Amino acid sequence: MKTEHQYDWAVDAVLQTLVNDLTRPRDYVRGIRVVIRGNPPLSIRARRVFENEFGGIRQS
Repeated sequence: MKTEHQYDWAVDAVLQTLVNDLTRPRDYVRGIRVVIRGNPPLSIRARRVFENEFGGIRQS
């Protein structure tokens, strides 16, 4: 559970940095596809952020 929270914190930090970057168009983040390698312990919340705020998830 602790590791899931660490990933959540990292996902939130990246999302907030990209959303608050005024030099990029607003839809920029929606165009970013996230590639997940391996099987990291992502929470359901982190997966939803990738699917809803970014351009989706691709497993590899």
